[in-house]
Amino acid sequence: MVIKLFADDSLLFTRATPSDATNLKELLKLYEAASGQPVNYSKSAIIYSKGVSQGLKNDIFNILGIRQTRGFGKYLGLPESIG
Repeated sequence: MVIKLFADDSLLFTRATPSDATNLKELLKLYEAASGQPVNYSKSAIIYSKGVSQGLKNDIFNILGIRQTRGFGKYLGLPESIG
């Protein structure tokens, strides 16, 4: 028996700055154009590290349109964050 598991998720890491959010938005547009696959922003989420102000989170949301979440708990059976 052969079992194939496919994960079509991506985890992207960047600094929480408006310029990095703008660059990420452009990167996602390039991905969509190259692959022909649209990014589903309604299924996307952002997790911020400690110390990111609410104002900065609002700025990044206005750029990306991606909601914030507190965490996923586990990702592919592993804890999402350690430490």
